[in-house]
Amino acid sequence: MKTASASYTETLPYPVELIWRVFSAAGQADAVQLSEEEFDSMTPGANTVFTRTVALETNRLYAFRVKNMGFFADWRVELESLGPCETQVTYSETVEYRSGMLYVLSGFGAMIKRELRAFSQALIKRIEAEMHK
Repeated sequence: MKTASASYTETLPYPVELIWRVFSAAGQADAVQLSEEEFDSMTPGANTVFTRTVALETNRLYAFRVKNMGFFADWRVELESLGPCETQVTYSETVEYRSGMLYVLSGFGAMIKRELRAFSQALIKRIEAEMHK
């Protein structure tokens, strides 16, 4: 297996509690949560991703693992309050590709940074929607 990883840090103009509320609600609603035994025994098919939460610390850390036909990916989102309306968010992902060909097709892991930024943009959209309710 080939492994690649990347991280991306940004400061968002929102309180940590708002980011956590939106992020954790989205993660719980959108993810298929499996027990460790179910996750490890699952044989995924094409276009199917299974998720397992691996760490959860309110207002600080949400880590999860996804699995599909071609890879395992470990995600971490770490939050650090910088004040009442400012939070530093660090996104990181480590991917284990099941084949060298998938690793090459991913641009030797280069697409991970794009995924992290896209994830950030999706989170910001959800935060903005929550603020305008």
